[in-house]
Amino acid sequence: MRHLVESRLPRDGLSYVRGPSEPPLRFITVPQLLNETVLRHGARDAVYFPDDRVRWSWHDLQRHSDDVAAGLLALGINRGDRVALWAPNCPQALLTLVGAAHIGAVLVTIDPGCHTDELAHVLTRTHARLLIMASEYSLRDPVAVLQSISPELPQGQRGQALNLEALPALEHIVTIGSRLALPSILRFEDFTRLAGSAQRTRLDNAAPHVEPDDALVVQFNRDTSPQEKGVSRSHYSLINNACLTAPAVGLSDRDRLCVCVPMHDYAGMTLGALACMSTGATMVFPAPLFDAGATLHTLSTTRCTAVLATAHAFTAVLDHERVRNHDLTGLRTAVMVSLSRSSDVALRLLNELHLKMVAIPFGATVDSPAPPAASTPTTFGQAQPHLELKVVDDQGRMLPVGQPGELWIRGYLATPGGGVDESGWLYAGEQAMMNEKGGIEVKVRTDVGVFAMGLLGAS
Repeated sequence: MRHLVESRLPRDGLSYVRGPSEPPLRFITVPQLLNETVLRHGARDAVYFPDDRVRWSWHDLQRHSDDVAAGLLALGINRGDRVALWAPNCPQALLTLVGAAHIGAVLVTIDPGCHTDELAHVLTRTHARLLIMASEYSLRDPVAVLQSISPELPQGQRGQALNLEALPALEHIVTIGSRLALPSILRFEDFTRLAGSAQRTRLDNAAPHVEPDDALVVQFNRDTSPQEKGVSRSHYSLINNACLTAPAVGLSDRDRLCVCVPMHDYAGMTLGALACMSTGATMVFPAPLFDAGATLHTLSTTRCTAVLATAHAFTAVLDHERVRNHDLTGLRTAVMVSLSRSSDVALRLLNELHLKMVAIPFGATVDSPAPPAASTPTTFGQAQPHLELKVVDDQGRMLPVGQPGELWIRGYLATPGGGVDESGWLYAGEQAMMNEKGGIEVKVRTDVGVFAMGLLGAS
């Protein structure tokens, strides 16, 4: 055990640390991970959506997501094809994530609040063949938004591939919800019933052909630019992130995790869905979009033991006029996935809600503020397994311990491409400082780009 501790200490007084090599990284896919969880915890609660009155066991989640996977095959979606998801937290969004992963399709996540030009850019840039969108929870009419991009959309016929000039790759659209759809748009319920015996047979053989290094998701930064390509993350990267982060924030199969961040965000997908899948913990989604009152009600009525949210969301919960009317004694852990005001909010959570732990995952670290007895929580996090960290100056040279500079990260999280150099170092775009014990304190956010977003919640 001694070498694991020493591996996190700076070398020769320079701001460089290497995380431990245990536990080992896992070379598996999402369908393989789900199979393992079903075998261990099949009859136990996997997910609860109070707004939709949906409560599924792990067996149920696998069965319903298999219906989505078979529906994808029926539409001609195969391994490597892009499936765009434009929806908030709802049962169908979770099923789409798991179902697409089953056949090796790549999920393209789209912020429900994106602008029309952003939607067109993402769909065009990724060559998405299928768009699954929510009409039930949307503040705008998504069909009208699509028609503003492709006016010829109403001319499409049911059962036939679309032929849209502005979106030439887009062949099919599926809508979640009961709002009136065009003949060319499938309802989600009909989509999941498309598959016949041929697709069911293909489904049984699909998962073994999906590889851990295959892309699982492509994510874009909010307010995408015309040059934005998005960042592709593999099954391997996201699963290991989830498997290593979950124990770091104290998550186990005995927990019920209240997820207050969107699944289209890296943190919601990794620290929410995949972390629960890796441990057997129950996911609880209090509302499609964040609502402080709904969160408080869900925390008290479902006896959640942990909650995942941003600093802004935690502040809204703490300041809610009825916070004292809810029994939150079952709540043990808060996981905060934003740096802004995180120390102040963490201290309030510890003192006002009497939590045992507030974890602030960021980049390659997990910060664990001190217990309530301390006057101020620490903002230093330790390097997590299988990752290297260093703090460098503007020339890329390592700085002495105690001097602020830019944080660089190397390891399984770094995806080749923009932001990663030829030696595998990811430029995190964050100002940080390393102390003599190897702790990293992120000082000032200098770039709120997709890489910073993509590393949120990393262990």
